[in-house]
Amino acid sequence: MNPGNEFTVAMPRFEGNAACAETDPDAFYPEPGGEGIVVANQARAICGGCEIRTQCLHWALANGEAGIWGGLTEEQRNQIRRRPRPATHKTERVHGNEAGEAQHRRRGEPVCDRCKIGVREQRERRERRRGDVA
Repeated sequence: MNPGNEFTVAMPRFEGNAACAETDPDAFYPEPGGEGIVVANQARAICGGCEIRTQCLHWALANGEAGIWGGLTEEQRNQIRRRPRPATHKTERVHGNEAGEAQHRRRGEPVCDRCKIGVREQRERRERRRGDVA
C-alpha cells in the first residue's frame, strides 16, 4: 500500500474486458533497459486500447504497484504521485456554518445536517454574545 494514501481503490476485474487477460503477465513486468524497453512498449500498447485502463491506473497509483499498469510504467506513475495536487477552491471547503448553508442554497441543493447544525450553533453563540439568551 502506498503510505499516506487516504484513498481506497478496488482492484479492477481483469477477466472479460481487460485487454491483458489473454497476455502473458510477464510482459507487464519487463526488465530495465535493452529488450525490456521493447517489452514495456508492447505492454503499454496493449493497455492503450483497454476498456478498464483508467481503473487499472487508479488502482496502481493507489497501491504502489510495480510493472506496467494502466499503460504507464512504475516511474511514470511515480512522477504523477510526486506532482503537487491543485489547491481546492476555498468555497469547496466551506461546510458546517452559514457560508456552507448559503453555498448549498446557491447550488439548489438541500442543506446537509452538518450545515444545519453549524448554522444553529453559530446563531446561538451570536445570541449569547448579545445577551439575548439566558
